[in-house]
Amino acid sequence: MIGRDIEVVYLADDQFHRLLELLAPRQEESGPVPETKLLVVIHEADRVVKATLSGKRLNPEGLRFSGPEDLAGLREETGASVAVAFTPDAIRTFLHQAESELTLDAPFLDQALILLRAFRAQVGTRIHVDPPGPLAALGVPTPAVVRRLLRWLLPPGRVAVFYAVEQHEGDRRIAASFICRQGRRGGVDLITTDAYLGEAGLDVRQWKEDAARVNAWITEHVGRIHLAVYGESSAFVELFASGVNVDLLAELVEEGRILITHRPLWLRVLLSARF
Repeated sequence: MIGRDIEVVYLADDQFHRLLELLAPRQEESGPVPETKLLVVIHEADRVVKATLSGKRLNPEGLRFSGPEDLAGLREETGASVAVAFTPDAIRTFLHQAESELTLDAPFLDQALILLRAFRAQVGTRIHVDPPGPLAALGVPTPAVVRRLLRWLLPPGRVAVFYAVEQHEGDRRIAASFICRQGRRGGVDLITTDAYLGEAGLDVRQWKEDAARVNAWITEHVGRIHLAVYGESSAFVELFASGVNVDLLAELVEEGRILITHRPLWLRVLLSARF
């Protein structure tokens, strides 16, 4: 959840741009990234009215669709990764249902969950998805449940810290950094980078040793740290490419390529068998 009075500073800095690049799969380092192809089929009873594959129109006459049981076959036939089929009135019904609950002044989280819940209500009736995915099997949580989860992951008044260091043109630099604070009333109220620290920023020449000093500065000027992770950019690339494999994370920590200085309870439980 993001608060209305959120403070966003120093995101124009290159560090934040490189953070987005770090989180995105790198083809040259983690192998080719499979293209996600979306097949959309609009049908009336057993007749396909319109079909597109990743935005490109398909000839509807060449597609056989007598019901949702044909969707998996259509997905394989067209080479799509995901297939969605719905009737012309499905979107209208979905939006009408959501509109009855939406209010313009509601928090973004509430609005997103209302839309998701309205969409979920149509799945299996007017809307069909293949492969079904977790949305078809699970219900949509209420905003209150999501807020409790977010507060558990990052409690009010606490801060999450992330730093990635890399070798660049013969010297070390901060490849990416991210500092996020959960407001005391709930909702993220600060998002920034190492640039926020000014001259007190991380000394990349000895980043492991300097992490404690940076943590102390953040604790004094931003808030109590709940989670803090420092590491080499190449290590994070490997970790993200693995889907954040916990065993690999343990190896990277043991090798000293990733340093976790603050581990909340949920992370200690997750890593308890490996550390």
